[in-house]
Amino acid sequence: MAFWGIAGISLALASIASGSDPIEGIWSDGTTDRIGVIRNTSKPGRDFIGFMLEVGSPAWKKGYKKMDIAHGKRPGTYGIRYFKDNFAIETTVVVLNHDRTFTFFVQDGDEGYDMTFTKIGTPPPVH
Repeated sequence: MAFWGIAGISLALASIASGSDPIEGIWSDGTTDRIGVIRNTSKPGRDFIGFMLEVGSPAWKKGYKKMDIAHGKRPGTYGIRYFKDNFAIETTVVVLNHDRTFTFFVQDGDEGYDMTFTKIGTPPPVH
């Protein structure tokens, strides 16, 4: 996948206009990382992809795919297949809260932790 950068994904999201899904946008997990989510249905069972825009971890590079995302069975839910820092694949289901945040549990050996993402970029409103 080609690297778009924050300016590029903002333009792509603006072109989506009013038909955009609430999951589309620029997301932060509270670190320096930024993940862009755009519509991509090029593989069966996938509605969106999440890819790295800004990177704080040495394991990742800008433009790397971080997530495959599909609509869930209930409105506001999404199935997420994501890559951990060691590139192991995990899957989870999340609920989008007020179209602004979602949290999922990351298993790390015998332990784990919650990871919350907050939307920091959205398409401009269409008039």
